[in-house]
Amino acid sequence: MNDTFDDISEKPQLDLLDDISEAPQANNLGTLLALIDQLHKGTYELNAIAEAMEVDPRTARYYADFARWLGLATLEGGGEWGLSNEGQRFALSPPARPRIFANALFSRQLVRTVHQLKRAELADHPEPAATREACRRAIAAHTTLAAATVDRRASALAAMLGYAYNRQDFDWTTGQPLPQSHAALSFEGQSFLSAFSARKFSSRTAIQVGLPAQLLLYLRGEPLPQKRWQRASYDVPDQPARWFGSIPLNPTTLALASKKSPELATLIVTCNPYVAMIMAMLTCCDRAGRHLFTLTDDMYGVRLWWRGRELGPLIDALNELALALDLHPADHVPHCRDQADDCRTLKAHELLEVLQRARLVRHGDTALVAREGLLDRWRNAPDDAPSLTERLTELRDAILQTLNAPAHG
Repeated sequence: MNDTFDDISEKPQLDLLDDISEAPQANNLGTLLALIDQLHKGTYELNAIAEAMEVDPRTARYYADFARWLGLATLEGGGEWGLSNEGQRFALSPPARPRIFANALFSRQLVRTVHQLKRAELADHPEPAATREACRRAIAAHTTLAAATVDRRASALAAMLGYAYNRQDFDWTTGQPLPQSHAALSFEGQSFLSAFSARKFSSRTAIQVGLPAQLLLYLRGEPLPQKRWQRASYDVPDQPARWFGSIPLNPTTLALASKKSPELATLIVTCNPYVAMIMAMLTCCDRAGRHLFTLTDDMYGVRLWWRGRELGPLIDALNELALALDLHPADHVPHCRDQADDCRTLKAHELLEVLQRARLVRHGDTALVAREGLLDRWRNAPDDAPSLTERLTELRDAILQTLNAPAHG
């Protein structure tokens, strides 16, 4: 993501605080952070800011305009720049920067139009092409810029959206990509809860959900081919779809299983859609603290209940809920040509074993309920990203909306 800008002869930008404005020209997170740092240090005059940043004044103006567009910077009548209250919060709290930046960017009318286009007309396009094309169409609709300029502005805006979409991958003090690591929740592919949460902002690539035996074998510590299960998600051949269900295998995730680390529960819930749905429901309580959902395992089989009403056999009930959430249950693993034992679909009693081995549930008086303290443990998140509790709440709200619909009345 390099700093590339339009010719100096191009007409100046309109006021970027207008509801519908010309598209900003900034495209590099590190340069934006450098500008914010200079304003925080008390450098207010544009030429001085440019000198301190070691860029030309025009570039400094592009980034100052972008910061003002986001509501982070202000321009006084005397031509001096400063930080807004939100800009001060951004400068003072690096851990909060990713969320402040994303929220400010997503709130802009131009970006809302980008997301509307991605949901409506560009749903089947791959990323990042869908984002750039949506930016191009939105800018062309909201401005009178020449076509070549629209393309350059679209590239810049798409670059900034890339930082917002993948904010966990960058150092928000320098803007540099973080080195890839094998932390417990750092792995190849996207997690299910991240994909489910991101649907409101990104193209509607279909989400296929699976429940492979690999999940249980992993928790049992049985040998698994690491090359086959190295990712948390897999593209579905010849379809605009992505499959979720497996646990990515790397040295750290294998160590979590062998040591029965508390982070094991987080990993399982984050990656597997069926476990995520179950835990979103089992951690749902009324104001009196009573569980609204329970699981029973008796002579009638494993069943799921809501407010004392049976939703059905566990797997059937989860598949029905998945369909209502616009998810697509799949009984095959797209990257496994041979349907070996680790690729088959788990049965209900095996799914219960997963929940128990991951220490996600316990036996209550007559049913299985979520272990105490899970939501509190999951409330904290690194670099101010949405916590696991927040993402489960979003999934739970969608499930409750489905169950409260007339068809389920």
